[in-house]
Amino acid sequence: MNQDITQKQIEAFQNRFGEPHLQLAFYAAFPLGLTPDLLYRLRDRFEISVPWLAIFDLLSSNLCYESGNELYFMNQNVRQRLLQSLDETQLKQLSDFLLDYVDRHLKHSKGQTLAQAQRWTALAYTEPNKTAKELAKTLNQLLETTPSSEWLQKATFIETIAPKLIEAKFEPLLTLSRGMAQTAKGNFSQAKELFEELSPTESANIVNIAGISINLPQAVRAKRFTFDTPTVNRKGEIIKTQTYTAKYFSEQLEKSTDKEIILDMVYIPGGTFTMGSPKSEKDSHNDERPQHNVTVPPFFMGKYPVTQAQWKAIASRTDLKVKIDLKLDPSNFKQSYKDQDREIDRWQRPVEEVNWYEAVEFCQRLSKLTRRHYRLPSEAEWEYACRSVNSEQLSVISEKLAIEEWNQKYNQPFHFGETITGDLANYSAQNTYAEEPKGQYRQQTTPVGQFPPNAFGLYDMHGNVWEWCADDWHDNYEGAPTDGIAWLDSNQGENVKSEKDSYSGKNDDNSSYSVLRGGSWGNYPNNCRSAFRVISLSRDNHNYNLGFRLVCLFGITLYSESWQVRICQECAKEFSLLLRCWQRYPEIKLGWEAW
Repeated sequence: MNQDITQKQIEAFQNRFGEPHLQLAFYAAFPLGLTPDLLYRLRDRFEISVPWLAIFDLLSSNLCYESGNELYFMNQNVRQRLLQSLDETQLKQLSDFLLDYVDRHLKHSKGQTLAQAQRWTALAYTEPNKTAKELAKTLNQLLETTPSSEWLQKATFIETIAPKLIEAKFEPLLTLSRGMAQTAKGNFSQAKELFEELSPTESANIVNIAGISINLPQAVRAKRFTFDTPTVNRKGEIIKTQTYTAKYFSEQLEKSTDKEIILDMVYIPGGTFTMGSPKSEKDSHNDERPQHNVTVPPFFMGKYPVTQAQWKAIASRTDLKVKIDLKLDPSNFKQSYKDQDREIDRWQRPVEEVNWYEAVEFCQRLSKLTRRHYRLPSEAEWEYACRSVNSEQLSVISEKLAIEEWNQKYNQPFHFGETITGDLANYSAQNTYAEEPKGQYRQQTTPVGQFPPNAFGLYDMHGNVWEWCADDWHDNYEGAPTDGIAWLDSNQGENVKSEKDSYSGKNDDNSSYSVLRGGSWGNYPNNCRSAFRVISLSRDNHNYNLGFRLVCLFGITLYSESWQVRICQECAKEFSLLLRCWQRYPEIKLGWEAW
């Protein structure tokens, strides 16, 4: 069916403009990307008898589409069909022409990624062995980094030259790139199947492709767990308990003969929610307003705050150091936890006495160790994960829900409902929020996971330790992002000041302060609300109620302000479609220069 449509497109172009124009299209199908300058030179080099206006006829036809800045691409199916009309001699001549063009006109341009893509395109038709080896080297280098959009972008380019690679017997290179693409998109089971095609046994994870020894990435095995989440009324009475199932994966941080330290990361489905609190919410503040709808991409979040054991496992890895040293045991609470008949190992307590910069260093070390992208959550991610609107509600609110309707139907001060109690969280429960009875004030951290989780399967989101977020501090939500990203005035990414200044030298501005969420063991219940924000401490401050929780990202998910688009397998198969997505949604901030 697609072949019929493609052929009709080509025939319509020929009928409208004639045979010489079609001849130009045959030759124009060879380069990956097209510019007017490239086509002028191609026309002159191959003496194609068309006027200069034929360049614009081709670029403005339905065979091509513009990606921005006078850069055009041909539909992949059309391109492959047109290339079939060229013989080996013509392909060799076009390869020589394109290599010369890249060397003369793109060598010193800003778009070096485009130049490299054009070069590989040319070599694929004349020197496939050399091309495969260079691509294998490139993918091997990428495998040393955390999965990112670059994995997907390189893989989708390789799909454009797939026929030549298959013809030259380099199918394993395609399998590798497709496995990397699936990993980058978070499709772990598909990625595992593809990597197993290259290496059927887990012990043999090194494969040779085009003469390059490649270490295959560790498979991420998705698991599931089931849990019960209670909902309470104003009196703190449990009015219902619901059973949920969540997906997660486990990261092994340390393994020895007597212990194993595991990090569990829970899948948080993407969705839209209303961030902040209404004025009607008890003890709410102006810095929690204006309420605004935020669309949050899917991500993984730590099942618990980072524990003392997890901290020590990474802090001890000085070989992974990125910028600063980390204390092995910074926490104040170093004793085993005793509660009635129970005694729990102190290493299961959340780590505290950790400042923002140290939390970022931990994330970066863990990223180096695992080759996955770990970081602090944005404020929006944290609040979305805390509120844990379940899938049934998501199906309703995925369409832009009026904030008033959200407040009426879904907004609650706590993910447990109208209040919390000392049986649901670790905080100063001698103080009350609504009409619940007073509870125990433990005056210390508790081991993680001692209280019921929220509807996403996350524990200790209310109380225990404050949790650092990535964002700069802002006094309110005027102008806040609506796509779930961290709100950084410096726009320098996660490390903000620590990237530009020495660790001890901080500027007295908003980017020296970050947001803390969730409340702690020492706080009143109103400070543990889902929407509560605190700025009382600068990023370099230590306190025995300050901890953090991790976020891990897989894949590339595209979001506009009003709705979300996830790159599907079909888009991943065609580099041109990926570029079309980038062009259509400029707010994604991805493009040729990113690639």
